[in-house]
Amino acid sequence: MDKKSINISITQIAKDTGLDKAEISMALSANRLLNRNKLKKIVDANYPLEPFVFGRFYLENDTANEQCKASTEIKEKVL
Repeated sequence: MDKKSINISITQIAKDTGLDKAEISMALSANRLLNRNKLKKIVDANYPLEPFVFGRFYLENDTANEQCKASTEIKEKVL
């Protein structure tokens, strides 16, 4: 399954969702899966027409390096 990156900055997410940038950064860190899931729900609610995914929840066999890199990006599910 291909993934297409969507270029939306943490600043833009903060502006659109009303969340603090530090909270968004923590939620995107690879070792905070629960916070990432919480943030994903908030962003999904604010961007209802775009199926955003944080990190690589739908890809298998990621290395730690890939997960850290992916955690700073927002991925779009491609059906």
